[in-house]
Amino acid sequence: MKNNIVLIGMMGSGKTTVAKELSKLIPEYSLADIDEEIEKSTGKKISDIFLKYGEAHFRNLEKDKIEKISQQQNQIISLGGGAFENEENRTIILNSSITIYLKTSPQEIFSRVKCKTTSCLSFLAFTVNPSSRSG
Repeated sequence: MKNNIVLIGMMGSGKTTVAKELSKLIPEYSLADIDEEIEKSTGKKISDIFLKYGEAHFRNLEKDKIEKISQQQNQIISLGGGAFENEENRTIILNSSITIYLKTSPQEIFSRVKCKTTSCLSFLAFTVNPSSRSG
């Protein structure tokens, strides 16, 4: 039975904001933001995980959280921007959840995503430039 609600979309599309609003409208559902859950369990920011351990490590953490939270009932789940690209994640999500794609224009995403810190700029350089990846 598909009783979870999963929000997917690009970084800056509003997944976290919409998930918080949905959880107010549907109080019997719990809110789970995958990126926040990873940060809580590791004690590290997502950008730091990418920079120190690499994308593959982060994606494994992400898959584990998605798998665990998707097994629960009555969840509103906000995924990270790239989570739905993984085939295993898609299978888990589509089998356990109603999935909602938040479509946002590139211009709107650009206006929402403010990146001014050194760690954020390093993170973007790492994700945009594959040659900067180690391993």
